[in-house]
Amino acid sequence: GTIQVWLSDGSSNLEDATADGCLSAAETQLAERLTSADRRRSFETARRLGKRAVRQMLEARGESPHTIEILSEDPTGTTSRPVVCVDGLLADLTISITHLDETVAVAVADSGCCIGIDLAQIQQPSQGFAEFWMTDGEQRQIRHSDDPALTASMNWSAREAAFKATGTDEEFRPAHWTVTFDGDQASCFHRGQRQPVQFRFYRVSRTLLLTVAGDEAHVTFHSA
Repeated sequence: GTIQVWLSDGSSNLEDATADGCLSAAETQLAERLTSADRRRSFETARRLGKRAVRQMLEARGESPHTIEILSEDPTGTTSRPVVCVDGLLADLTISITHLDETVAVAVADSGCCIGIDLAQIQQPSQGFAEFWMTDGEQRQIRHSDDPALTASMNWSAREAAFKATGTDEEFRPAHWTVTFDGDQASCFHRGQRQPVQFRFYRVSRTLLLTVAGDEAHVTFHSA
């Protein structure tokens, strides 16, 4: 399969008069619950970018969707991982969303493919942070790597991406995760159990890392 990753750095205007450029009533309701204007803006950008990605994937299959929604609440109102609804029905697609500052990334794949993505700043964590969240082995790998700041960011970002890809836990609990590196290959463990995901790490800019966790699938990139 193929994982399509779409990126927007905030410089492009995704709002237009088409259905994909507007939020549905349910999406608007979700956005209005966010108290931060920056969070709302990122939410809206992610939905518009996600709809563009979904439409392209569906049209490549020969489908012509009328309305696309990306929702992150289950029918009881409980926050959940985002899902795609097409013309009112749950679509056989998997979607993952991440944003940091003004950069937004969306990954879309067929439903049989597990995916999780995460954006992270490339920076060296404080000693206190590392000692609290990372094992002695993880800290040694970071200290002895060629680029400790990058390795530390890859460690943390891999946890978040794997959490999204595997569906473990109802919310992200960093202490449940550990990451080890063998060269440029990463392995992730949840409560000591190795998770069946592969990682790809991409340097989006000098200070920004994108991690894609998922199955053995081809990854393609698209810009908004």
